[in-house]
Amino acid sequence: MKRLGIILSLCFCVLMISCKGTKNIEANTPKNDSAKTKYEKLADEMCGCSSEILVLLKELEEHTAAENTDAIMELMPKLEALFPDFESCIADMDRKYPEIDSSDEEQKKAMDALQKNCPDLYNLMEKEYAKENSN
Repeated sequence: MKRLGIILSLCFCVLMISCKGTKNIEANTPKNDSAKTKYEKLADEMCGCSSEILVLLKELEEHTAAENTDAIMELMPKLEALFPDFESCIADMDRKYPEIDSSDEEQKKAMDALQKNCPDLYNLMEKEYAKENSN
């Protein structure tokens, strides 16, 4: 169970560093790819980076709630194997979109797009952010 906490914490840290934990929400209308804002493109890329990890984290959450330690232990190597690519993908986005970290307004727009384009990742980040700030 300690490894689960470490992996979740590492995933959360990488995500929070890349998004700075902004929590505000803004509605956007769907656009074709050429008309997407940099925030929507960033959100789409983050969703792509995290899609496999999100599936495993959802399974992990279900197994944790059911206290199924065997299933949890089976998922841990899979999560660990995905983490380097995930971390690299997030780092690539940091290099590609450095202006996102330039102001709270930029971060808000990025999180708004993330909430719209990748709600599972956004919700996980919000949940982990709330947990981290409650301690």
